[in-house]
Amino acid sequence: MAKRSRTTPRKKAPTELHLPGDKIIKGIPIPKSRIFPTELFAMLAQALGALLPGARPRLGARGPRRPPVEKKWLDAQTLVDAADGLDPAKHAVKRESLARRALRLSKDHAEAWCVLADQAPNANEAVAAYGEAVEAGERFLGKTLLARARGAVGEVPGGAGLLRARRGLVDALSAIGRVEEAIDAGLLLLKLDVRDPASVGPSLLALAIGQQRWEVARHLLAVVDEDEGVHVPWGRALVEFGEMGDVPSARAALERAVKVNRHVAGALLGDEPNRRGRLGLALMEAEIYTEAYRSSWLDVPGAVAWLRASIDAVVATLPKRGRPARGAKPQSPLPAAEAPARASLLGPPLHELPQDIDDVWEVDHRQMPSFIRERGEQPRRPWGTFVVSRSGHHAVGHGVAMERRADADVADDVVRCLRKERRRPASIEVTQPGLRAAILARIDGAGIDVLARDGLITIDSMLQAVTETLGHVEDREPLLAVPGVTLSMAADFHAAAAAFHRARPWRRVPVDTPIRASGGPAWVPLVTAVVMGQRGVQQGLAIYDDPASLRLLRTKGEAGGEGGQGLSVLFGEACQTLELDLLAVEQHGFEVAAPEAYPEIVRIETATKVRPPSGRDVELATRLLRAVAAFLAAVPRGSGGSWRSPCGLELSWE
Repeated sequence: MAKRSRTTPRKKAPTELHLPGDKIIKGIPIPKSRIFPTELFAMLAQALGALLPGARPRLGARGPRRPPVEKKWLDAQTLVDAADGLDPAKHAVKRESLARRALRLSKDHAEAWCVLADQAPNANEAVAAYGEAVEAGERFLGKTLLARARGAVGEVPGGAGLLRARRGLVDALSAIGRVEEAIDAGLLLLKLDVRDPASVGPSLLALAIGQQRWEVARHLLAVVDEDEGVHVPWGRALVEFGEMGDVPSARAALERAVKVNRHVAGALLGDEPNRRGRLGLALMEAEIYTEAYRSSWLDVPGAVAWLRASIDAVVATLPKRGRPARGAKPQSPLPAAEAPARASLLGPPLHELPQDIDDVWEVDHRQMPSFIRERGEQPRRPWGTFVVSRSGHHAVGHGVAMERRADADVADDVVRCLRKERRRPASIEVTQPGLRAAILARIDGAGIDVLARDGLITIDSMLQAVTETLGHVEDREPLLAVPGVTLSMAADFHAAAAAFHRARPWRRVPVDTPIRASGGPAWVPLVTAVVMGQRGVQQGLAIYDDPASLRLLRTKGEAGGEGGQGLSVLFGEACQTLELDLLAVEQHGFEVAAPEAYPEIVRIETATKVRPPSGRDVELATRLLRAVAAFLAAVPRGSGGSWRSPCGLELSWE
C-alpha cells in the first residue's frame, strides 16, 4: 500500500473560532454536515457574546464562509414564514406564489411543499404534495442524520419541516378514506418524534379505534401523557370495551374517566349539560372531546349503548354533597305493602275456585317499546306485567317496573289475580318457558293448563293500540305503516341498512363527497348520494333528488330553508326510534347492526321540514344502501370510471 505523502495535508474538520484581534480558539469541533453550519456558528457566537464581544464564527481557511445552498435554503425559509403568516382563505394565490418561489431557491424545502399541500384544490392533490414534502425533508436531512436523530427529529435543524409534512400526510390520507395508510404514516411519525406524541396522538387514536386496531390504540395510550387531557382516560375506557366488551376492566376504566370529567358522558349521549356552577372549563373540555371522538364511539358497536346503560351506576359511586353519613341506616328496598301482598298469596286451595271452561288467560312480562326518562337518569324502557282475560276482553292485572322481574314474582301475581277474581280459567297461555315453569309450580293441582305459545293475540293488539295512541308523530311514520311497504320490504331495508352500517363507509369517503347514481328500474331517477358520519354527528346516507338540489343546499344552507329535497336514512339508538318500529324489530326479527344502528327513513321537503316516505322511497333507499357500500369498496375515490350494481344502478364519483 502506497504511503501517504507527507507533503499532502490530511483533510481535517475545521476546529477554529475566529475572534477579534486575529485570536483563535482551537479545539471547538465544527460539524461536517451541510445542515445549518452557519446557523450553528451564529448560535455559538451569540452564546459567547457576553464574554467575548464581537466574536464571529469562521468555517476555516479552505471553505467558503456561507455555502450557496445554505443561503438559498434560509432565503426559502423566509418566504415560507411569510406565506404562513397569511390567511389561507384570503391570500391563497399569494401563499402559493411564495411557496413556489421558495422551491425554486431550494427544491428540498419540505415546508414549502406543505404550503402547496394546504392550498391544494382537492384531497388527492394534497396527498401528492405532502408526499413530495416528505421526500424533500428526508433528502435534506440525509439518511445518516435521520437515523441518528430518530426519536428526536424535531430538535434537529430542518427536522420541523419533515414532521410537518408527515402530520399533514396523516390528515390527508384519512380525509380520502385511506385510513390504514394514515395509521401507518402516523406510527412512523411517532417513531421520528417520540418526545411530542400529543401533536398526532389524539387524531391517530381516533383512526385506530375506528379501524379496531386495538394494539395500535393501546400503544398510543401508553405513549401519550395522562395529563394531556380527557382523551386518554376516556379513550382507554372505549378501547377496553371495544376489545374486551363489558368486563370489569372496562367498567373500571369508565369509572376513572368519569372521575376526570363526568360531563363527557352527557356530551357523547347528546344530553343537555347542566351549566350551573363553575363548570365552564369542564364543559368546554367535554364538548371538544365529543367533537373529536364521537365518531369513534359510534364506530364501536354497542359502545354508546353501554355508556348509556352504565353511566348512572358509575356516577352514583362518586362522592356527592348531601349523601347520608357513613353508618346511616339504609331504607328498606321493599315497599311497605310487601307484607300484605305476600299475605294475599294465602287462602283456600285454588282448585276449590269455580272454573270458567270458556275463558283463557294470557300472561306476559315484556319490555315496553316506549322509553321513560326519570329526572337525572338516562332514558330506559320499563318492563310491564300483564294478565289478560281473552273471553272477558279486559286486564285482570297489570304493573310496570323499571327492572325485569323474576319469573317467580310474576307467577305470584297470577296467583293473586286468581284469588282476586275468585275463579279459574280453563288455561293460561305464555310465551316464555321459564315463566311457564314458574306458574306451573305455583298452581300445581289447580286444574289449569299452562300452554306455551309463539304469540299472545290479546296482549299484542292491546299494546299496539296503546303505542299508536301515545307514540304517533306527524312527520314520522312507522316503516310498516308506510303505504306500499310489505313485511318482506321492511326486512330487506333493515338488512341493507345493517350491511351499510357494518361497512362503515364514512371511513372511506371525505365529508360531503357526492356520488351520482342512475339507471336501474325505469322509475329510478338520477340521484346524488352523500355518506354521512365523518364528523360523528349523524351516521347515515343522504339521497338528493338531483344535483341541483344539493348545490342549492350548499349555497343557501339550512338557514335559507331551501334545497336538499330527497331522502335521509339515519341511524340512531333504540331510545331514538319510533315505538312501533322498535316493536316490529323485536316481533319480526329485523336485522340491526348495532345498538346504535336502528335505521329510520324520512323524506326531506326543505332543509327544515320532513315527512314520511313512500313505498318507492323505501325501495330506492334499500337499493342505494347496498350499492353505495359496494361501490366505495370497489372504486377508490379519484380512480374515475363508473360501477354497475347487481340491481342495475350505475354509480360514479361526481
